[in-house]
Amino acid sequence: MPGMIPRHGAGASAPVHKAKRDYGKNDPRSSRPWRRLRQQVLLRDKYTCQGVNNGKKCGKISTHMEVDHIKPRNQGGTDELGNLQTLCPLCHLMKTSGEAATRPASMAPDWMPSTTKPLVLVCGRPASGKSEYVKQNAKPGELVVDLELMAAEIGCELWDLSKEQTFALIRLRNNRIANFARGQTEHPKAWIVTAAGRDYLRQFWSDRGAEVVVIDTPLEVCQRRIVAQSQPGERTDKRLQLAQDWK
Repeated sequence: MPGMIPRHGAGASAPVHKAKRDYGKNDPRSSRPWRRLRQQVLLRDKYTCQGVNNGKKCGKISTHMEVDHIKPRNQGGTDELGNLQTLCPLCHLMKTSGEAATRPASMAPDWMPSTTKPLVLVCGRPASGKSEYVKQNAKPGELVVDLELMAAEIGCELWDLSKEQTFALIRLRNNRIANFARGQTEHPKAWIVTAAGRDYLRQFWSDRGAEVVVIDTPLEVCQRRIVAQSQPGERTDKRLQLAQDWK
């Protein structure tokens, strides 16, 4: 029927398609001296995030780190080593966002542009098989945007993030999608993996040109998978609750 969103059954894990960072050729960050300096800072900090949130050092260790100017260039900061630090993408985003980083972030921001290229929203309960669906259908070079994968890239579990960190990650996700939608990345197609457990969320993305695929795996199956996939000491309550609330 016209306007109906297809529903599918499915399985459970996905590929990590890392976005290639593309700075303009006139951007200082694209120069060889900056790349050498960046590597020097990462080695000095041992790929450890130096960010501090609520008085506590982040301390995440990952190869997916960013080099930040402690005092921004536009405020007179320099490229001297003492003014550079290693930050994880979350802490970097929280620092550059300032007070806005602590405000709630929307999974459907009003400013999101309509897409200029093929975009697919794959939604369903946790452990419904969304990632497996994408794994089976996404081609090399296509962008996959998944909050759980983004958290894993920086050594975090999505369900263990603080509220402020989750807001920052959602903003990072939205920026990645928006850059793709505007045609500012090289990816020919993008896939968004999300719960989207409300009709208005699916309609939001449909209105912006996305194809919406619903993985409608029964609640009982998802609950069994969540419990079976959990590691010792890992919290499963948030995922189980989200599965319960999903519609």
